[in-house]
Amino acid sequence: PAPPKQYRWTRQLPLMARAMVLSPGTLFLAGPPDVLTSRDPAAALAGAEGGVLCALATADGSRVAQYPLESPPVFDGLAAAAGRLYLAGMDGSVSCFDSKSREK
Repeated sequence: PAPPKQYRWTRQLPLMARAMVLSPGTLFLAGPPDVLTSRDPAAALAGAEGGVLCALATADGSRVAQYPLESPPVFDGLAAAAGRLYLAGMDGSVSCFDSKSREK
């Protein structure tokens, strides 16, 4: 039998990851909040509850930053290039985040 997997770290997050990007030193995740209501259990998945963008340190999984989003990302809707993070939202928006400001 194969030996059990050894994880560097694991972490519970306040979101259902729909998009991920790995950059040097940081893992970015975005998705709808991990919230289910009895009125409409699918509301968060449909985008009615907005979204969450989370940045985690790859070394230990510690939260570097967390931001609320007006709309969750589309599936696989994160991209990183030239020090910027781009997010395509379910509402048709495109957001650009850089290291100097929350959103550009």
